[in-house]
Formats: sequence, structure tokens, C-alpha cells
Amino acid sequence: MSGLAAAMTARAAAHVRRLALILCLMDNKDIVETYHLHAAKKIWDYCADSVRYIFGGLTRDQEVILAWLQMNGPSTLPQITQKLFHKNRKSGWVRLQVNGLIEAGRAELKGEQVVVKP
Repeated sequence: MSGLAAAMTARAAAHVRRLALILCLMDNKDIVETYHLHAAKKIWDYCADSVRYIFGGLTRDQEVILAWLQMNGPSTLPQITQKLFHKNRKSGWVRLQVNGLIEAGRAELKGEQVVVKP
């Protein structure tokens, strides 16, 4: 992330500790446990993803797909599903992510292949 999005998500470790403390207090505990930290990290990841999407226009998964396309060149949807996500994502989900890249003007379809726009 860069610009305003980076400024809004700066000092993540401090914010995660504060969130963990709040979760600990909500549990009526005196000591912050590891599960409070894990829960706080998940909350923070959600916040960072939201900032990335709102101010950057792309989700983390779309950024991963875009970076992979830049490294590997034009690819079809099945290639992205198989080679990038190792069939751990459904093809419909990959199609939605690629459509988001196309709508954001970051990629385009040339025939069957997804190509990164310069």
C-alpha cells in the first residue's frame, strides 16, 4: 500500500496490541492471552483489507493475481486457478476477481487470456 492507505494502516503492531487488550477486557481477563492477539490480528487484517480496497481499488487477492500475471505474462482463467491458487479457489471466484481487475482498468481480456494493462 502507498499514500493515504499506507498512512491509515501505519503502526499495525501497536493497533493490534490495543485491540488485543480490548478483547481481553471484554473477556473479563487480567492477562492478554495469545488467542486475544490472534483475534486482534484477524480484526486488523480485515481493517487493512478494507482500507486497501477503499483507497486502492483492489482487494489483496486481486493484487496477488495482478502480481502473478506481471511475473508470468498473459494467462487464462484455468491457468490462474491451477498454477496460482493450486485449485484451492473455485473458477467462479477467480473469474470474479479478474472481472474486478478489468473493471478497475488494471487488466483486460484478449481472447481467452487475461493481460495486464501497461
